[in-house]
Parts: sequence; structure tokens; C-alpha cells
Amino acid sequence: MVLVRSLSVFSGNDFHKMLKEGLANKRTTMFFILQVMMALIFAVLYYCSVIFDQKVFGTKLEKDDMQANIFEALHFSLITQTTVGYSGGYTYLSESGKVVNFLHLFSMLAVLILV
Repeated sequence: MVLVRSLSVFSGNDFHKMLKEGLANKRTTMFFILQVMMALIFAVLYYCSVIFDQKVFGTKLEKDDMQANIFEALHFSLITQTTVGYSGGYTYLSESGKVVNFLHLFSMLAVLILV
């Protein structure tokens, strides 16, 4: 019964009404826009960090078959951004990518505090 009531939240008009009310709030809209921008910006930074480490230091990712890929970088950024976690020891980071990840985590905290 609880599941049915929970799913009714996402029914047509109610969902659109909830979405409109949420986006009408400027603080919520700003928070959402910042989250999307941060995920995209840090995806590019993760990608660049892997390329940088490969070109400058000649290092490779821990998994030999994994290449520098913008989609992998976006996936890693979204996993970090949503704090889902890296299951199974998922590693996409190069050494400079760990610095980018550190900055990503602290910028998430800054957005939470400032917005």
C-alpha cells in the first residue's frame, strides 16, 4: 500500500505541479543548475587529468583496457556528485585525477554551504 502511494507522487499532473513549484523557487533552481554545471565541468577535468598524466608522465589507468573516455569521465563525475560511491573498487583516476577529485568533493561542500 505504501509503495502504491509513493508511486502516485509521480503521476502526470501531480508530478508536473511539483516540478513547477520546485523550479519556481530560485534557490532550488540555482542549486540544480550548479549541480549540473559542476558535474559537466569536473567530467572534463577528469578527462583532461587522465590525458595529462598519459602525455606528461607516461602513466596508464589501473585497468589496462580502460582508455581516457569522456563518457567514463562523466560517469565518474556523476557517481562522485551524487555520492553513490565507487562499487567494486572502480578507479578511473590518474594521480592528477585524485587532486581533481579532492577539489570536486570540496566544491560540493561549498555549494551546499553557500546555496
